This record gives sequence, structure tokens and C-alpha cells, in this order.
Amino acid sequence: MNETRLDPFWDEDPSEPMTSELEDDVFVFLDRLRESGITNMFGAGPYVEEYFDLDRRVAGDLVIKWMTTFEDRHPLD
Repeated sequence: MNETRLDPFWDEDPSEPMTSELEDDVFVFLDRLRESGITNMFGAGPYVEEYFDLDRRVAGDLVIKWMTTFEDRHPLD
């Protein structure tokens, strides 16, 4: 399992954001997953878990953040 900032044994402040590189990679993955229509995005957590080898909670947190920031990242033209 990958170390993440949500891991209770992580030395740094867990209120700080996860590495932006991981988050960016997951968000691109989720954008592509959404475009593919393979799954409803409420079921995207297991895809993130498997592809990035993440803990279920971490994957879920990233999916929730992707959902809550979607409009900010994809504003209507």
C-alpha cells in the first residue's frame, strides 16, 4: 500500500493536502473514467483503489474531492 497523508502513521500534518502529483493523476484518471461511461462515478472508488494501489478510504476521499471540485476544474464555457 502507498503511504498517503491520510495514513494515521504519517509524520506530517494530515490537514495538509495530499501530494498534488497523486491527486492530479487520480483526477485525470477519473475524468477519463467518467468519459468512458464504464461506471457511475459513485462506483469509481474501487477503480481508483486498484489502479493506484490505494487504501479504500484514501481512494474514496480522492473520489469525493474529485466530485466536489469538478465544476471548478471544468467550468461551463
